[in-house]
Amino acid sequence: IGSFVVNPNNATPEITTAIPVGTHLLRYTYTDQCGNSDFSDYLFTVEDRTAPVAICEDGLNIGISSGSSSTTGLPTGFAVLTPENIDNGSYDDCSGVTLSIARVNAANIALEVYDQELILTCADLGTVRVGLRVEDAAGNVNFCWLDVLVEDKNAPVCIPPSPVTLSCIEYNAALPADITETTIEERNAVFGAAAGVDNCEVTITET
Repeated sequence: IGSFVVNPNNATPEITTAIPVGTHLLRYTYTDQCGNSDFSDYLFTVEDRTAPVAICEDGLNIGISSGSSSTTGLPTGFAVLTPENIDNGSYDDCSGVTLSIARVNAANIALEVYDQELILTCADLGTVRVGLRVEDAAGNVNFCWLDVLVEDKNAPVCIPPSPVTLSCIEYNAALPADITETTIEERNAVFGAAAGVDNCEVTITET
């Protein structure tokens, strides 16, 4: 901090330099007109009791990735949301900050433990309320919240059945003359069933 002159006759602050967090020694040295001097030491502690400033993005859209299991064929699309995705410059005046993220309800109460990432799946399509937890080095905490729009922008892939060659005898033995009178189960048994692949669930309809 350095040395400075103390004037007990005014109300002006003697220290204008920022004092960092921690314990410091303040030494008063007093000297009379004859040059005699002495000093007194005082320890004082500066504590950070102010919460950091939490700043969230105004809103965020995130897409579910494409993919399905090679063994089960079930959709495996997901998205990973991190604190950095929703942070918009949170800060603290005394130290750096640690960020974490969690789902919250309409009252902004966490539905899970705040962590370093949030996994979103097809079950989350739509709006998900998310909280950002900001903590400084002294343990002071602040929060901000935003709505994240989870979208599926990947078109499904239709896989038709393989070509089938039937003789008239085979056709007549398996299906009625008017194919419109058959059920989808009967047609699938003869021609094979179409399949669909998507990062989320897929519904197959026949027209």
